[in-house]
Parts: sequence; C-alpha cells; structure tokens
Amino acid sequence: MLNLIGSKADGWIAPLGTPYETKPAGQDSIDAAAQAAGRKPTDIRRVIQPVGAVTDSVQTRERPSIGPGTQPILTTPEVWARIIAEFVHEGRFDTINFVPQHEDVEQLTRFATEVIPAARAAIAEYRQPE
Repeated sequence: MLNLIGSKADGWIAPLGTPYETKPAGQDSIDAAAQAAGRKPTDIRRVIQPVGAVTDSVQTRERPSIGPGTQPILTTPEVWARIIAEFVHEGRFDTINFVPQHEDVEQLTRFATEVIPAARAAIAEYRQPE
C-alpha cells in the first residue's frame, strides 16, 4: 500500500491505530516509491492524527515515538506546540489533524486559539536537537 501511495497518491493519512515506531519506516517507504516513480517525495502530503487534550499541566513531556498511535497526548499549549513542530520537522508530517480525547467545544477552542498559533511559531523557529 505504501508503495502505491508513493508512486501514485497525493497524500497519506498515517493510520491512527499504527504504533508511532512504524511511522518513520512508512515515511521511508513512501519516499522510496515516489523517487522510483520519478516523483518528489515532498509532493505527497503527510497527515498525522495525534489524540489528546490541551491541559493546564504537563503530563506528556515528549513527542511519542513508540507505542500505540491512539495513546493520548495530555499537555499544555506550549508543549503541544513543540510536539507538533517535531512531528513536522522530525516526523516529516505536513498536516496535523487533532483528535480530541473527549470531544467538546472547549478542547477544540483551546486547540484553535492556544495551540495552533504557538505551533506555527514553533515550526518557524524549530531547531533540531543536537
């Protein structure tokens, strides 16, 4: 399937149920198939769907790199912003689809008004860890 995505598709939505540790290999497979088909890998949109909640205290400190894709990220807007910047720069995802752990208007409002502006700034200022 990933080879087909790389050679023909416009984008990939990383399956929510796949473990985080499988996503880099998926990205690599898509890139290789795109290159083999004479395409630029960057022409293929990449979507990740982190599950979680915007909170007033830090429970999740780091971007998940192992474990189920459905594990919730529970953290502050500032940490969410850093995690999103890492998904973009290190994880090679260009689209983030926030999946609230519990759907309610407050979560969507907080994500839109607190996390998204901070994430845009974090993406623009991002520096890879040394």
